[in-house]
Amino acid sequence: MKDEHLKEALRRTQNFLLSSQQPDGTWKGLVESDPRPTAFYLITVRLLERGPDERTRQMELYLSSKQLSSGAWQAWPEGPPDRDVTATCEIALQIADTECGRKARIRAQKWLSSQPLPGRDSFWQGLLALNGDLSWGDLPYLSPRLISNPSWLHPNIYDFSFLRIAIVSASLMQAHPLGSREPIASCEQSRMSDEIPEFADWKRRWIATCRLPVGGSASFACRVMRIVDSVLPTARHSRAALEWLLAHQESDGSFFSSVHMTSIAILALHKVDARQFRARIEAGLEAMHNWQVMDGHRRKQQFTDSTNCCG
Repeated sequence: MKDEHLKEALRRTQNFLLSSQQPDGTWKGLVESDPRPTAFYLITVRLLERGPDERTRQMELYLSSKQLSSGAWQAWPEGPPDRDVTATCEIALQIADTECGRKARIRAQKWLSSQPLPGRDSFWQGLLALNGDLSWGDLPYLSPRLISNPSWLHPNIYDFSFLRIAIVSASLMQAHPLGSREPIASCEQSRMSDEIPEFADWKRRWIATCRLPVGGSASFACRVMRIVDSVLPTARHSRAALEWLLAHQESDGSFFSSVHMTSIAILALHKVDARQFRARIEAGLEAMHNWQVMDGHRRKQQFTDSTNCCG
């Protein structure tokens, strides 16, 4: 009897897979995640200096709909309030264009003000630098020379696994002369809408913590390389890093088939030369657009397309 049940379950599973296959031979479904991919899209278009549109307003409605009554957002359904997700969404809603988005941001500020500060890690330092709250000089230095290191010399770019897109992008933003321009967003721009006083104090303490020097051998190596690059030319390595980044844009316009890597890469290209790389930037945005889905009048950003993660 058990064998018959097993055969029936296998038959039904096979029938489901065959019936759900797309005409091009792939399978496609929703890629579920927390609200951060949607927040990342909103942050990206703001830092690309794009104004609000129907797409961003629909995303603000989606974020608002997923917010808990406490003002926080969750990292997974039925999970506890999550500080990192909430801080990301608050940044995404800094210049919200909808009433629901602005109210959601204030509720998030009230909740965050009662929470411990987020960790001082490279993710938050990078996001705060992009947002103009930190300068790139506040961050551990990533030399563009890294791209020129052979595979037998460590560290080299492939030591960083999927983070290599982010590492190369950050090195372009920091490197002289490509990284010598002002931050993509100024602090004044990032605070166009009001912050409640207790959150403003919480955020000042958070930024001050992220500016503190980090110890250890890696930090020492970063300081040494910053000095070396201030003396020896880096233009050749910066060009190599830029060529490497361009060569790793996928055929659909994304980078590493993910919202996070696509976001940091096109923001780096925007900073290096927005006009020259306009087509590449638009292709990256189009990839993210293709991963978006509607939920009624609300729009959410998938982390990737399911055909990219289920091969």
